[in-house]
Amino acid sequence: MEEPLFEEPLFHEALSSYFTHARRYDPTAPRTVDALVKATGYKKSSIYDYLNGTRLPSADALDKILNALPTDLNMRAKFMRLRDRAEKAERTAKLEVAEVGCLHNLPGESAVYVGGSVDTLARFTAENGHVAVHGLGGVGKTELALQWAHTMRGRHQVVWWINSQTAGEVRSGLAALARRLRSNPRTTDASAAAWSINWLRTHDRWTLVLDNVDRLDDVADVLAELRKCGILVITTRLNVGVARWKRHGLMPLELDVLARPAAVDLLCRLTGSSDRQAADRLAAVLGDLPLAIGQAAAFVTQQPSSSLDQYRELLAAEFARVAAFASVDDPSERTIAVTWNVTTERIAEQDPLASRVISVISQLGGRDLPDLVLQSLADELDLARSLAILNAYHMIRRTGAGITIHPLVASVTRARDTDALLHRALAVDSILAVVPDDPFQNVSGWSLWSSLIPHIDALIARLPTEEHDRKSLELLDRAATYLQGQGEIKRSIGWFETLVEESSGLFGSDDDKTLQFVAHLAFACSWAGHIGLALRYFERLVPAFAAKHGPTSVETLQVRGMLAEAHRLRGNPEIAVSQFRQLLVDARGTELDIFTTRTFLGAAYADAGRLAEAIAELEDLYQQEGQNRGLTHPATLVARHNLARARLEAGDVASARAELTDILAEQIEALGPKHPHTLATRGNLARADQAAGVPLVAVEKFETLLSDLELALGPGNPATLTTARYLANAHRAAGSVESAVHQLELVLEQHVRHLGPQEPLTLLARNDLGKAYEDAARPDGALATYLSLLADQEQVLGPDHAATLATRRAVERCRRDG
Repeated sequence: MEEPLFEEPLFHEALSSYFTHARRYDPTAPRTVDALVKATGYKKSSIYDYLNGTRLPSADALDKILNALPTDLNMRAKFMRLRDRAEKAERTAKLEVAEVGCLHNLPGESAVYVGGSVDTLARFTAENGHVAVHGLGGVGKTELALQWAHTMRGRHQVVWWINSQTAGEVRSGLAALARRLRSNPRTTDASAAAWSINWLRTHDRWTLVLDNVDRLDDVADVLAELRKCGILVITTRLNVGVARWKRHGLMPLELDVLARPAAVDLLCRLTGSSDRQAADRLAAVLGDLPLAIGQAAAFVTQQPSSSLDQYRELLAAEFARVAAFASVDDPSERTIAVTWNVTTERIAEQDPLASRVISVISQLGGRDLPDLVLQSLADELDLARSLAILNAYHMIRRTGAGITIHPLVASVTRARDTDALLHRALAVDSILAVVPDDPFQNVSGWSLWSSLIPHIDALIARLPTEEHDRKSLELLDRAATYLQGQGEIKRSIGWFETLVEESSGLFGSDDDKTLQFVAHLAFACSWAGHIGLALRYFERLVPAFAAKHGPTSVETLQVRGMLAEAHRLRGNPEIAVSQFRQLLVDARGTELDIFTTRTFLGAAYADAGRLAEAIAELEDLYQQEGQNRGLTHPATLVARHNLARARLEAGDVASARAELTDILAEQIEALGPKHPHTLATRGNLARADQAAGVPLVAVEKFETLLSDLELALGPGNPATLTTARYLANAHRAAGSVESAVHQLELVLEQHVRHLGPQEPLTLLARNDLGKAYEDAARPDGALATYLSLLADQEQVLGPDHAATLATRRAVERCRRDG
C-alpha cells in the first residue's frame, strides 16, 4: 500500500538526501570534503553535518551544492517527479491548515504585559523576521512574547509555542506541531520533528516561539534550518552579544525591568487600586519586575483586606531571610523568592495541599505538565481546588497543554523546600502511575511519552544517588526503553548504563533488578548494532540468572533467548538454532511467552540456510498467532512478515512479494507508516522487487525508506545502515556498478564510524564493497578489501566459519584473475 501523498518527502528533503549520499549517486561528484568546501564556500563543519545526515542544508545551500555536484539526466528527471509530488503535498498541507483557520497552541493571554513593548517586538519582527528577546529572569520576556504571539493569530496560518529549556523539549515541540498538522500520532519524535522543519521551511505564513532557551546549542540547528523563513522569536536569559546573535540570524531585543511609571500603572490596573504613591513604593521594593508585580497583585487581589502598603510590609520581613540564603544570590531571583515566601505562607494557611502540589510540580520539567500526572496526589475535587488557588495567586499557569510554572518560581520553590526528598519521591510516583505500558511498541502511548520525557529528564537529574529506589529506577528503565524505540540509541544506552550503576550501588550487582537492567542494556547495545558487546553481557548474565533462579526459570530462559539471538546476529546461526531449540524444550510447562523464541528460531534457520525448516516453523507460528490474537494483531503481522521473508530467501519471490504488499497495508493501518515494524516490511518488499527483476523499482523504494529511517531512527541505526547497503547493491543489480562502488565506500565509512570495523554488519558491508570492486574490474581494490576483511573474520568468526571460507576463496580468485 502506497503511503498517503502527504507523507511524501518534500523536494528539499529529497535534494538533501541526494547531497548526503552524493558519492553513491554520481561518480563524478567531488570526492573530498575539502573539494565541497572550495566549491560551495561553506565551513568544513557544516559539510560534515550534511554528509552525516545530522543537519539538512537550507534552500540557499542546495543551490550551491547542486552546482558543485553534477547530476545525470535520469537523476534530474527523478527529482522533477519528486518536486511535482511535493507541490501537491504542499497544496494539501495548506488546504488542511486553511480549513482550521490559524492553528496554534498558545497559552491564554496574560494581564502582565506592557503594550509599548509588544509594539516594539512587532516592529522588530516585521523588520528582521527572527528576534532574540533577552533579559534578566522575571522581566517579562515570556509574557511579552506570548502577548505578541496572540496578535499574530490573525495574520498567520500557524502560530506555535515551544518550551525550549532543553534540546529534548525543542524536539518534542516540533513533533507536536507535525502531529497537529497531520493528525497522525503514529510516528517517532525525531521523524515528526524533521517533518515539521521541512514544512516550516517550505511555507511562509507561520510564527514560531522558542521560549526560555538556556543554551543556544539546543536551538542552533532549528535556527539554521529556518533562517530567512517565517517569523521566529526566542526568549532567553542569555546575552551573547550582537555579533553572535546575528551569526544565528537573530536580531537582539534586550528587555529591561519596567520603567517606574509603567510598573505603577500595571500594579494599579491589576489590583484596581488608585493609590499610585503606594504602588510606587511597592514597585520600588519589587525592582519593577513584571513577574514579581504579577505575583504581588495576585496576592493583594486574593486578600481583600490587604493593601499595597500592607503587602510591602510583609515583604520587608522576608528580605533579610532570603538575602542570607546562599543559593539565592541573583537579585531578580531574590525578589521572586521574597514574593514567593509571602504568597506560599498564605496559601499554606488556606490550602496545605496546594503547597504540596506546587512543590511536586517544581521538581519536574516546569512546562506543559499534563494534568493527569498530578491525579495521584489527591482526589479530583481537592486537586482541582488546589490548582485553582495556585493559578489565582499567579504561582502556576494552566493551559490546554497542561500546567506551567515559571523557571524562577520553580527554582525558588526547590531552594526553600524543606521536604524536597518527599516531594521528589511523590513526583516519581505520580509519573510512574501514568506512563503508558509497552513504551517500545505501544504506538498510541507515544504522544504522552513525548510530553513526559522532559519532566522525567528533569526529575532524574535532580535525584541524588542516595534517593534512588526501585521506583525511580523503574521509571528510568521504561523511559530509556521508549527512547530506544524512538531511535535515540546513544541517549537510551546512557540511561541504561546509569541504571546499572545506580542499581549496583544501591542493591548489589546480583540483585534481580540490577541483572534485569544489565539485560536491558545488553539488548540496547544489540539494537545499536554493537553485537560483540551485547554477546559478552549476555554470556555473563546467563550463569548469574541460573545461579539465582535456576536454569529453567522464566528469568533465565528469557536471557538465554537473548544470548542465542546475539549469536545469530554475530554470524553463528547454527549455535543459535541449537540454543533456541533447547530453550523451547526447557520452556515446556513454564509461563514463558515463546512467540519471540520461535520467531528468532525461524530467523536462525534461515540464516543457517535451512530454509524449509524456517518456513515450517514460521508458518506454524503464524497460524497459531492468528488463531490466538487475531490476524491484524501486531504480533501476528510480525509472524506473517517473517514467514514472507523466509519465502523470499527460499526463492518464492512472487508469493513473498504479494504477502509483503498485503502486510504493509495492514501495518500502515495498525501502526502507522514510520513504525519500526512497518519500516522493516518496506525494506523487505524492496528486496522482493529487486529479486523479481525490477531493480529500479527497488532503488526508488530503498531511497525513500532510507530517508525515512534517517529521520525516524537516525543515520547510525543498524536498520538505516543496512538499508543504505541494500540500496547500493540495488544500484549494482541495476547495472550502475561505479555508482554502487561509490555508495558502498560511503556506506562502509558510516558502518565503521557508528559500529566499529569488526561488527557483523560492518563485515557484510566490507564484503559487499569487495564484490562491487570485482564487478567494476578493479581487482586491486577488491583484493585489498578482501585481505583486510579476512584478517578480521578469522579473529571474530574463526578460520572455519562459512563467511571466512568464502572470503578466502574470494582472495584466491582475485589473485588468480588479477
